Amino acid sequence: MTTPPTAPAEGSWDVSTAAGPLHVQLPRSLRTAWPRIVPHLPGATVAGCGCGSRPATGPRAAGFRTDPDFDTAQLPDTAAPDDVRRFLNAVLHCRHLGRGVLTLHAVAAARDDQVLLLLGGHGAGKTLTALALHERGWQPLSGDVSLLRVLPDGSPEYLGGTTAFVVRSAEVARYLPGTARRYLPGPAVAPDDTADLAPLLPPAHAAPTARRTVRLVHVRVDQRESPLVRWAERQLRHSWLYQASGHQLDRVLRCDDTPLRCLEPPELTRARLALTTRLADRAPVLSALGTPGQIAAGIEDVLVPVPA
Repeated sequence: MTTPPTAPAEGSWDVSTAAGPLHVQLPRSLRTAWPRIVPHLPGATVAGCGCGSRPATGPRAAGFRTDPDFDTAQLPDTAAPDDVRRFLNAVLHCRHLGRGVLTLHAVAAARDDQVLLLLGGHGAGKTLTALALHERGWQPLSGDVSLLRVLPDGSPEYLGGTTAFVVRSAEVARYLPGTARRYLPGPAVAPDDTADLAPLLPPAHAAPTARRTVRLVHVRVDQRESPLVRWAERQLRHSWLYQASGHQLDRVLRCDDTPLRCLEPPELTRARLALTTRLADRAPVLSALGTPGQIAAGIEDVLVPVPA
């Protein structure tokens, strides 16, 4: 995993991703919050804007604001870091869509020339499966959100993702005790204790991802005697991809009543449906149920070619 650079301390900022720079005006009260925000923005770096613009010193407009082209974002004085992250992710989602890039709720791991995108709902076990794959030699690339360009023929190209790799400590200790002993500072004291393992994981390789084969796997971790690993039929995989591609719009701001789903205009919703349709037609999706270790072994049995 990579660590984002330290952000500027004041002024306006450019948050740059695969969609280019998003100009952000952040309240001065949050000028030190970027290190907590950027790891949760997919493929993002932040730098001071050179246009000379500065946040307004007087009262700012109430609520979260973005322009129709999603080139700028303005945040109210009352914004909290978690809401800033959620709002910027929704704006970036729209910017990416306008450039043929899906923002997927998916964890990415890579080995050699293959990238695995692990799909699944909240709490499905995507990060646990990525850690089980890590025990087998795979490198975690992004946690929770990944960027995927859909090429004209429907083939996928991985472009990066979030650098934070947040896990539930109790679940790691339950399913992967070796990984827990290696990476977690101590036993979890509550079921929902979390830890960000990104600073502890080996750094991701800088090799170009365009030449890597992207494989899609929908996972659901549960206790069973034997795993269930099979190819999903086309309609089901399209539903999974479409749901995963709208994840950033389904978040709820804590201190504002802005509905994030309303940020996506109808033309971008149609574009998202078209991109996921093209991807579902081109890319098979493996469905895997079982413990993280069972799923990791099943993925390798099905997807990883046996050396000649």
